[in-house]
Amino acid sequence: MTNANLMVLNVDGQDLSGEFTKDLTAPNISVNSGEYLGRELPKGVVNVEYPIFGATTYDLVCGKCVEPSFVVYYNGANGKERCFDITEKGFIPSKVGQYIVEYSSFDYFGN
Repeated sequence: MTNANLMVLNVDGQDLSGEFTKDLTAPNISVNSGEYLGRELPKGVVNVEYPIFGATTYDLVCGKCVEPSFVVYYNGANGKERCFDITEKGFIPSKVGQYIVEYSSFDYFGN
């Protein structure tokens, strides 16, 4: 992904220079774990789809952010390995062990 930052100082003769808002804080990501809120998540089974819980993001300056994405990792003896068995609603564990779902998003300032 390529990012570009532009500063517009004049629009249709209107001076836009002066004080502007800086946002250096990343957005908050909230994972909707539904009925499991505050409880242990269900145990997965090898070769059976495990759900990915939905998430929303919010930034104090920008408000709503870019829709969060996720990556699933298997945390094995060799460290974190990316899991490629992703479906529309979850992932399929290929072996016994701990899996990590990592959510990410960014606001319109690029945080």
